[in-house]
Amino acid sequence: MANSNGNFIKRKRSANWDALEKSLLKSCMKEFVSIIENKNTDTNTNKSKTIAWQKVMKRFVKYHVYEFCFTFLVCKL
Repeated sequence: MANSNGNFIKRKRSANWDALEKSLLKSCMKEFVSIIENKNTDTNTNKSKTIAWQKVMKRFVKYHVYEFCFTFLVCKL
């Protein structure tokens, strides 16, 4: 949306994550940090990372009121 000068006004955005969601995600990831942060990108490592993220997602959704898809959860980090 433009103002009277023709300049665009940046809309105010809300936070993507609140403190409770961040804390919950961190606690869900604790067990899998070493797998997720592994710098290797071979087939077996990538498969392990995918499985770890799926487990994190299941735990997160279990304790959270919103449903998140796997891609959304990974992109938010």
